[in-house]
Amino acid sequence: MDRKGRIGYADETGKTVIRPRFAFGYPFEGGKAKVTDSGERKEVAGSGGEHWYWESDDWYYIDKQGNQCENQDTDRDKTHP
Repeated sequence: MDRKGRIGYADETGKTVIRPRFAFGYPFEGGKAKVTDSGERKEVAGSGGEHWYWESDDWYYIDKQGNQCENQDTDRDKTHP
């Protein structure tokens, strides 16, 4: 994460491999990660501030080099992979 709160990715040693540039991103799974450049952090109702989620209409997947994947299999769910 950078000073502006953008998300990036690091390898097992902590070395940055994809510079911070996303508003939010999920961990890699199956060689790709679901990310977004926009959206809003929202509190889970009734959690008393303990749990949050990210809402966005613009999810897409990246590969381990940070390139947008051609086959975008994003579902209609706006909050999780």
